[in-house]
Amino acid sequence: KLKFSQDGISGFDSHWRTIEFQPEVSQLLNNIFPSLDETYSLQELQRKYPSLKEGLLTILQFLYEFGFLFIRTSIPISAISFYKHLTSIARSYKAQMKEKSLTKIQTSNDPETLRNNLVGKLLSLYFLLSEFPSHLSAAISQTNIQELNYKLSHHLSAEYWSPHMLKSGLLHLGYTLEAINELKPTPPILGMLNLLRVLARTDLLSYGACLSLMEFPSVSRDKLEIVELEWSKIEALDLVPVKALEPFKQHQFKNFIDFHGLISEDFFKHASPLGPALQQQIKENAYIFVECQVDALTRIDTHYNNI
Repeated sequence: KLKFSQDGISGFDSHWRTIEFQPEVSQLLNNIFPSLDETYSLQELQRKYPSLKEGLLTILQFLYEFGFLFIRTSIPISAISFYKHLTSIARSYKAQMKEKSLTKIQTSNDPETLRNNLVGKLLSLYFLLSEFPSHLSAAISQTNIQELNYKLSHHLSAEYWSPHMLKSGLLHLGYTLEAINELKPTPPILGMLNLLRVLARTDLLSYGACLSLMEFPSVSRDKLEIVELEWSKIEALDLVPVKALEPFKQHQFKNFIDFHGLISEDFFKHASPLGPALQQQIKENAYIFVECQVDALTRIDTHYNNI
């Protein structure tokens, strides 16, 4: 959805975030926007807008990476540019699916529904983190790039204590250790985990793309107050004990501070340019993962409703 100011297009809403363009981007985009609905090569656009030739490629790449436009070409595209584009459009796809699928949960004011939904999310996060080594260790064994191997190994080591920490939160929800060990994830969570395990052994780029969709988008340290505000809102609902939420909150803070959301980029930084077939393969796997994520959210309020 485009955003406008008195000078024309000023940004766009991609469902999961709002992008505000810099003045130079807005000015160039307003000039070339009528041509973007048609199929032009870069060279044709440069000939059509000779005065914009110098900055045209940079701006088009920026718009592509933010998911504002698609590029149709048989020429391989930079892997990192494709990664940024894919994560943008996949998160947009996820946000649109959630809007359609979670209306009842999102608009409910029933404390029991809200509590079951919150507890389900906490349990799902616990299961995903508990099984983290089952796929990340496989990915480590498949890469022969020393820098990537080191970063993934460090990431795996850093997450070692996370399931134990989150389990302490579940105990404050009223679960016993025996009950936690007997709980099973929802089928969509199992689907996500199995897809990650398969891709870790067979398709590291698709694995990296899916991993990025499981991590929270990274933010700078000076924006942590936004995250803190979200947790304050959850605590204010008084649905579960604050002690149950604290380990999950601290885990999310640690992820932001350690920039865990950036780890998946490294799979693409070391990759060669990607042709159309490989791009499509990675996109399809990422979208399957997103559909599992949203399906998991629609089930959690009924799957875990016995505390």
